[in-house]
Amino acid sequence: MRKNKLLIFLLVVAAMIGLASCGEKESFTISFDTTGGSKIESITVLEDGTITAPTAPTRDGYTFAGWYLDAELTNPIEDFASFIIEGNVTLYAKWEASSYTVTFELNGGVGTAAPQTVKHGEKVTLPTGLTKEGYKLKAWYMDAALTRPFIPSSGVTGDLKLYAKWESLFTYSGTNSGNATYQSSKCLTPTRVNNSIKIGVPKIGDMFTTNIPGLFISILISLIFPFESCV
Repeated sequence: MRKNKLLIFLLVVAAMIGLASCGEKESFTISFDTTGGSKIESITVLEDGTITAPTAPTRDGYTFAGWYLDAELTNPIEDFASFIIEGNVTLYAKWEASSYTVTFELNGGVGTAAPQTVKHGEKVTLPTGLTKEGYKLKAWYMDAALTRPFIPSSGVTGDLKLYAKWESLFTYSGTNSGNATYQSSKCLTPTRVNNSIKIGVPKIGDMFTTNIPGLFISILISLIFPFESCV
């Protein structure tokens, strides 16, 4: 009889232990891959539990756009309250690049240079076909004083205003005993007519150098001496 009671007692204890072990829930780890954003620590959650959305990570030049269950960002978590934990899982952050406005100051130039909307890290498409009489476009700068050159191959990281720098097509140098240097394209054979000097209207491109004794060259040369047109 005593043996039977002991056996029953042991069976009852074993059953209680079995029921207790069946009631224990497994713990799972939730990891966060911020894909370049600020770090978020992993958390531990019981089986069939839920979690609240962590504080959104940050990333320079990007806006956080939600958590996804796959690295390809095709399966979003729409509602954390209904997201049931059934195993270890890694959540992936999605980002959208910020957009910036790029404007252009032509500094006297003529042509089309509409503002552009450029995403973070992308390159600016510089305007073409700009002109300024007597000048050629040399470069773009990031400040009105033209001290910070813009590198076209660099990606944009914020709103940007670019300033055109122009270079004169003509340079004049000399003294009263006079050497004159002109940068142009053709029709630059000087001729003397009744104490006046005639030279063809300078064109973009070629270079001509002449030495004319007694000729005073100045920036106002076009007003001092008559010019004849090139053909």
